[in-house]
Amino acid sequence: MELYNRGKEGDIVTAREAFVEDCFEKYYDFLLKLCRRRVGNNLLYADLVDSCIQDTFLLVYQSYPDLLQHPNPRAWLARTCLNRLLPYAQLQRNRIGHEAFSLDAKDFVLSTFLVDSESLNLLPLLDEIHSLLTEREWLIFKDYFLEGISLADIAHRRQIHIGTVKAVLHTIRKKVRKKKRELLDNM
Repeated sequence: MELYNRGKEGDIVTAREAFVEDCFEKYYDFLLKLCRRRVGNNLLYADLVDSCIQDTFLLVYQSYPDLLQHPNPRAWLARTCLNRLLPYAQLQRNRIGHEAFSLDAKDFVLSTFLVDSESLNLLPLLDEIHSLLTEREWLIFKDYFLEGISLADIAHRRQIHIGTVKAVLHTIRKKVRKKKRELLDNM
């Protein structure tokens, strides 16, 4: 094993370890910004981003001989990190998105119809939303916004594709926004 003296308090480390340290010092901030742009600068994703970056540097350690020969290590790091991030980001987005949104379903209804929480009576608001939606849309609305069920679970429960669930949720949001605009115009 080739040794490399970094000059830090007399520590002797391998060339592989020194290479990983150098990559970490050079590219950590770059990878952090790249990942945050991909998943949004949401604190819910902070642990996810850190885990993917750490996994990437573990792969740097494992792929040391190949990476030395790579013409563009920065591009390799970026692609590797994003590849590590993508499946986790999709799972987290589904899981966190629902949990966060199901916890804030009340806030969604309140903010949509501009109602203050002190005079809260959700039943008329939910009736208003129900009147806007088809039966299928209403069932998906309840599953997603009120019960906090994941997109995949809704698709399984309703025996439809996940893309259909996403499209229906998009339609629901459009209808609710349209109703909100109508209410604001009438004020």
